Amino acid sequence: MHANHYGRLAIMAALSFVAMYALMYAMVDRFANVHPNLNQLYMAALMTAPMVILDLVLMGAMDRDARANRVIVSVSAIAMVGSFVLIR
Repeated sequence: MHANHYGRLAIMAALSFVAMYALMYAMVDRFANVHPNLNQLYMAALMTAPMVILDLVLMGAMDRDARANRVIVSVSAIAMVGSFVLIR
């Protein structure tokens, strides 16, 4: 049962990443002006990683595997810090 919650967390994180990446282009007036940029990938990761951590903290009752939670929080923190460092 808990694996289902972690699967949903992974799907939520992936969809959030895609949505945030797509929203980087919200202010583009023409498709011809869309230029994929590595910076947008970093920014989408930088926004997604804290969302995953907050989800685990606030919805901890659903995800009770402490070891899995620590691994997910650690990977998210590394992604967040790594994205922040790469942007600079």
